[in-house]
This record gives sequence, C-alpha cells and structure tokens, in this order.
Amino acid sequence: MAYVKVAVFLRTNKFNEKTISSIDCLSGSQFFDFFVLANETAGELHFPGVKKISHTVETVCNEIEYVNNEEEMILYSDALFKFIKNRLPDYDYYIMVEDDVHFVSKSSLLIDKIVIYLSDNNCKVDLFASWYRDINSTKEYARWSDNCFKTFNLCVAIFFPLVGLSSRAIDQLDKNRELENANPDRERHLVFCELSVPTALRVAGEFVIKDINEMIPNAYSHDTFKFGLPELLDSQKLTRTGVEMLHPVYDIKGGIAKHYHHAEHTGEIEAFLKFLAEIGKPLSDPVIADFALRALIAIAVRSKKNSSAIAS
Repeated sequence: MAYVKVAVFLRTNKFNEKTISSIDCLSGSQFFDFFVLANETAGELHFPGVKKISHTVETVCNEIEYVNNEEEMILYSDALFKFIKNRLPDYDYYIMVEDDVHFVSKSSLLIDKIVIYLSDNNCKVDLFASWYRDINSTKEYARWSDNCFKTFNLCVAIFFPLVGLSSRAIDQLDKNRELENANPDRERHLVFCELSVPTALRVAGEFVIKDINEMIPNAYSHDTFKFGLPELLDSQKLTRTGVEMLHPVYDIKGGIAKHYHHAEHTGEIEAFLKFLAEIGKPLSDPVIADFALRALIAIAVRSKKNSSAIAS
C-alpha cells in the first residue's frame, strides 16, 4: 500500500514533562513526519532532535491577514494550518495535536492507524476530529453559534485537541476566512474554529467529514476526551480507559495549579485538599507542599472573613 503523505505537528508554548511525553510518543513513526509547532511569543523554546516550526503572535498576524491579535490566533486556530502549509506545501494531510492530548499506548499507534485508514484507495476524507455533531441551538457555544447560524444558516461542531485536514480543505477554509474578514459586519460573522471549520466544509458540499471514532473505533470517549479539569500525567487512571487518547492531561505541577485555580474560583478549597491527598505523593514533595499551604491559607482567610461578618 502506498501511504498518503502526512505532517503531524504538536502545538505547544512550553517545554515540560508533558510536552516531552508527547514528543516521545509522536517521534520516529514510519507513517508520518513529525514537527513541533512552537509558539515562541514568550521566548525561544528548545526541543533537541525534533524539527521545530516557530511562530509568534506577530509572525502569524503578519502572514495571515484575517488574524489580528493573540485572541484571534486562538479562536481561529485553523489559521495555523495555513501557516504550516505555507512552509510545508507538499503534504496530503496535516494533523494538529494539542500538547494536553495523552496517547494511552505511549506511542504513535493511534496516528499510525489514522494514516493507514487515510491511505485506503477507497477513502476520501477531508476533515477528521472528535465530537463531530450538528448544533441545533444558539445556547451551545453562545455568541459563536449565533455567528455561525448568521454566516452559514447552519452550525456544525468539532472538538479541536486533535484535528486533521486535507490539503484542499485547508485551501477552502483559508478562502472562507478571507471572505469573513472582508465582510463589513466582520464581528458578527467571524466564527470560532470549532464551528467554522466543519460548517464551512459541510456547506461547500464536496468535502468528507468524519468523527475519529468512525475511522478508528474507540479512539476516544466523550467521558475522557473533553473540556474540563485535567488528569495528571502519572495518574493510574490513564491506563484504565479502553480508549486510545485522553484530554486534558497535564504534567504534575501544571495540573495541580489548574485544579487549585478552579478551587479558588469556586470556593471548593476542601475538595482541592482531598484531591491533593488522593494524588499519593508525600506532603514533603515541593509542589504538593506549596499548593497545600496555599489552600490552608485560603481557608484561614475565608474563615476570618466569615467570623468578621458574623461579629458585625
């Protein structure tokens, strides 16, 4: 079988234990070429032995005319596919993987399977991602689904942690974004990438869209591949899933910080302390000790405020 030519790029703005884990998983496959798409807006990142494509907010805004600032670079992440294709024009498919995706096999096995699927002579796929579905109400995604209905009279969604696009689909999406950008009523018609990408291709009528689970059964589960608080990289939960990828998964320090900030915002500090205890690391661990102290201080401050309120 002749395999389609695929570029896989890991999108990240950091170098930590989780990034290293993702690089180890995706490097060295015989089925695709691997690159790190490094956001170096905050400073240069070094990934020894790995091909790196650098970008900053400034370089993307200068090159992609419909991206004007950092917020738009995030909201319209499909622009990064065009940025990549400008540098690597000769691939059939481009797959973007966020750095908080975890591959259960700790290898490139899932992406290898996807490449083999795409290489089947009878297979014509232009977009594949998770959570592919129709949106029937503007309540989901709020402003963005409203914009999507106004722009396309239709709204289709995907989830963006792992997305694959054919070369021709990238060209179509770029044309669509240019039309959106030229609209005098631009703010009412620009659409978040998780809606714009599948909807624009569906409306165009000649592009094939598939959910990854349709291509590779049990690639992911809605219960463990979603938006929410992260699992930790060394958690035993990561090996008992029955699926091939999970999201979100953070390194220990980043994951605990995310849980702490959530607890701080919701006031669920006691639940955070329970979470710390369940990690199974000793209190002497510097990261555990730091966040445990922060949590105890937060509880003390809250208790003092409550006491003052009662006294007054």
